[in-house]
Amino acid sequence: MPPGIVTRGVILRALGGYMRKFKQFPAGGLWFRSLLLIAATLMLMAAFAPKADAVLVTYWNLEDEPPPGSPATNSLSVAPGQVLGAVASFNQTGSSAPQVATGIAANVAPGDLTPNLHSVGFFTTPGSTGIVTLTNVTQGSTGYAGFSLSFAVNTNGNGYHTVQVQYQVNGGGFVNFGAPVVFANGTNVVAINLTGLAAIDFQGNVDLRLIFSGGNSNGQNLQTNIDNIQLNAAIPEPTTIAGGLLGVLGLCWHQRRRLRLTLPRSRRA
Repeated sequence: MPPGIVTRGVILRALGGYMRKFKQFPAGGLWFRSLLLIAATLMLMAAFAPKADAVLVTYWNLEDEPPPGSPATNSLSVAPGQVLGAVASFNQTGSSAPQVATGIAANVAPGDLTPNLHSVGFFTTPGSTGIVTLTNVTQGSTGYAGFSLSFAVNTNGNGYHTVQVQYQVNGGGFVNFGAPVVFANGTNVVAINLTGLAAIDFQGNVDLRLIFSGGNSNGQNLQTNIDNIQLNAAIPEPTTIAGGLLGVLGLCWHQRRRLRLTLPRSRRA
């Protein structure tokens, strides 16, 4: 009888006693191919997985302020920022108070279609400071890290020309971060890199403060206006890695079930 032919069973008798054996792949070969498939998946993930992209976390366009000429009020963060309802408040040392001014056409977030009508201005006098406090900037979310803060500013010759960033975590008191940032006359966008401030990364209760100083006016006119405050962050890379690992675990589970169904019972015992 030719090799590779078996003659046992009712089915074989019905077929005339001859049926070739099905070709069986060695278990080791199947596992090897599974490992190759997993390796290829990991390489594709490394090639195409998104890296840390900037995301607009919190955005204050100040368009909820009253008409220009009115005293400034608290402003809430709006879309297209991800965090809505975080409060920006405005104060000033000395006898003057911040006032609403016309908007500044700079640092407007992409996708913000609101008419740019309002900013907040300060009457500057020697020794005075203008203060902007951004309260609970992530509204409890702990998924952000690698922050940067930016805003539009328009300042005249006697207006403020420096800004100091402060932060506090969980109400522990404000602390200076870095040296004061200097900006020139006219309209500018001031961008402050906070990626070195690890104390606020992945924290759910963070307040930021901008303290403006260096003004020398007599306090009769608005000298420094600010608008369109943006807090951006980098999406942390570990979230992408975690998603990839879950995908690989799912693939391994699928391959294991496939092998158990493919191999004969005698080989699985």
